[in-house]
Amino acid sequence: MEITGFDPPEKCQLAIIGIMWFTHKRVRYYSQGYRACYPDEIGDLEKALRKFGGMIIGHNLFAFDYRVLRQRISLEGIIEKSIDTLHFLHKKNRKRYRRLKLDELSRENFGKGKPFSGKSIPKMWEQGLYRDVIAYNKNDCILTRFRKGSNGTLDFRGSRGSTTHF
Repeated sequence: MEITGFDPPEKCQLAIIGIMWFTHKRVRYYSQGYRACYPDEIGDLEKALRKFGGMIIGHNLFAFDYRVLRQRISLEGIIEKSIDTLHFLHKKNRKRYRRLKLDELSRENFGKGKPFSGKSIPKMWEQGLYRDVIAYNKNDCILTRFRKGSNGTLDFRGSRGSTTHF
C-alpha cells in the first residue's frame, strides 16, 4: 500500500494498493501475478480479498495497512486469514522485533531490500511518478514472502541472526 502522506493511518490518502499472488512448489514461492489497485477500485480489491482462499501476508498489516483500509472496506473475513510478519515476529520473540522494517527483514532473508526509502513515495506521487511508485509497491510485495523451512515451517531470519518458525 502506498499513501500520499504519513498522518495517522486512518487519515492517510490512499494512492495505490498492490497485491501479489504466490504459489508454493517444493522449497520456493513463485509469483503468479501483481495488481495495483487505485482508490476507485477498492470494491474490487475487497471482493478479491474475500474470495481469496489462501493466507494474506503482509508486513505491518495490522498497525498500518488495515487501519488505512478499514475506513474504506469491511475487513470482516479478511483479518482472520491474515498474517502480519511484523506482528508475528514481535509476539513470537518477546518484542525484540518491535521496529523491524521490511527492508531489514528482506535483506536478512533474501539478500535484497528496498531500492530507496518509502518516505519519498508521497512526493513521487505528487510529481506524477506513478510507474515508479507502482514498481516500488510491487517490490514490497515481492519482499513480503516466506522461506520454506524444515518440517513444513515458514521461516523468517531476524536481523540478529535468530530464525523464527511457524
